[in-house]
Amino acid sequence: MEPNSSADAVAASVAAESVARLTALFRNQSKFHLGGKENWSISSELVDFLLKTLHPGQATLETGAGFSTVIFAMFRCRHICVCPDVGEMERIRSFCAGNAIAMDTVTFINEPSQIALPKLQMGELDLVLVDGGHGFPVPQIDWFYTSYALKIGGLSVIDDIELWSCHILSAFLKKETGWCSLGDIGHRTAVFEKTESFDYKEFCDQPYVVEKSRMRSLVLKARRVLSLIGSGNLGELRHRIKKLSA
Repeated sequence: MEPNSSADAVAASVAAESVARLTALFRNQSKFHLGGKENWSISSELVDFLLKTLHPGQATLETGAGFSTVIFAMFRCRHICVCPDVGEMERIRSFCAGNAIAMDTVTFINEPSQIALPKLQMGELDLVLVDGGHGFPVPQIDWFYTSYALKIGGLSVIDDIELWSCHILSAFLKKETGWCSLGDIGHRTAVFEKTESFDYKEFCDQPYVVEKSRMRSLVLKARRVLSLIGSGNLGELRHRIKKLSA
């Protein structure tokens, strides 16, 4: 028998027990949102992904709060939860206290993420879950500021990609250098690995923006041509065609 096989077996047993417990908690979770009236939970597929991905001691951050916060706490991650709703924080704390889940490794930041993140000292992060405000451009703001802190090899998880504001971020990242798409989780979540140092890029260095801008430019030119034809301004049309062919 290998010297550490007994320890490995114990660790595997503890992990299996934790998964079973979290699965049961997920089925019976409280209503954390909208004053305790609703539960806007992450998907079961994302729960499974987090169970397989997280490790104790990892540095993690999420925008928004809910059952995902419970998972980060149970895995003993050094977790930052950015959520402006104090009531949600208290309901999550109460749920965890009632289920013997320690919250001492979780730090709540009770401000909107667009206010909190630009000034927040995040350290180096292993995983970020973007799942806070979904109105444009909040998902983009959350991704942008946390990307500086995310370590190379760290994961940026974009939830609710069925919404346009989150879908456009996922589509952008699938074409962006410095990010590797690890695929979608179910129908709601996209995962990206950071593969190189992050910094702001101008639009001409962003493949997705260049592609969409080229298409938009062609549409606008076509509309202008049709407008000139419709108005009978053929002289201006000939001038533009001559200029393009010069």
